[in-house]
Amino acid sequence: MYDEFKELTPAGVQGDEMIRKLADRLVGVDLLDRAVGLLSSQVRYRLQGVEKARVGAQLTLVHILDRNFAGALKVLDETETPGLPAALALQRLHVRARAMMGLKQGEGALAVLKDDKSRDAELLRTEIFWAARNWSKASQSLGNLIRESQAKPGKPLDDTQAAYVLNYVVALTLSGNDRALERARSDFTTAMAAGSLKDAFNLIVAPSSPGLLNPELVKGRVTVAENFQTFMSAYRARLKKENLSDLVPEVERPIAKKAGATEPKAVPDADPTPTGQPAAGQGKPPPQV
Repeated sequence: MYDEFKELTPAGVQGDEMIRKLADRLVGVDLLDRAVGLLSSQVRYRLQGVEKARVGAQLTLVHILDRNFAGALKVLDETETPGLPAALALQRLHVRARAMMGLKQGEGALAVLKDDKSRDAELLRTEIFWAARNWSKASQSLGNLIRESQAKPGKPLDDTQAAYVLNYVVALTLSGNDRALERARSDFTTAMAAGSLKDAFNLIVAPSSPGLLNPELVKGRVTVAENFQTFMSAYRARLKKENLSDLVPEVERPIAKKAGATEPKAVPDADPTPTGQPAAGQGKPPPQV
């Protein structure tokens, strides 16, 4: 695919940029396999260092969108580069964990995310615990997301905060944590009543007789909650408004020198030291304090 377009593009950085813009358009119309072909050629033949790692992260996202999780991990391994900017390194860590989740390697993904307190890491942990039906851990992770989103008891909730609260009370119900569920009911009933998730929230937090939890009701509660915003659904939502290349942190690129350009000569400081005389402090021990 790359060969079909390289003759139409200018050489060097401009040509690389045109290829990536074309990849943006292909992803925008869901032609993921063609975007993979373009970006793979860039990563394999054109790029080095940090820029290779950055475009590698873009290619990894396309593979994950296409559910090619093994391909995503392969790209990450092939574009691993030391000394990356923090934001890019963190994103590559997150997409690695997501690819591992796709291969049912939940424990490995948790190890990758160890000590990572970012929102994306917490979303990934929530998905892992939810898929494993580990409701106690899922409720803890969702509680962290609620705090990170700055949702406050008695205060209005935006759509994201309300979704976190809804899934939190589902996980609490299924883990049997009645005390925390009662506290969540007290904290958020008023705010949830103002949003579109009101009925689902009321269904979940409605008091029931001890020991008589209906399995079908539990199933319904899980179904309601499985629509929460996942790590990748957040990326899909962004792709409706942004390009693929906007989803990966930009890195500072070196400015190419023009042919024949020379380094500017250093301008001497005012009142320079006379030739042959040591500058102040040179050749002498430092003053004693």
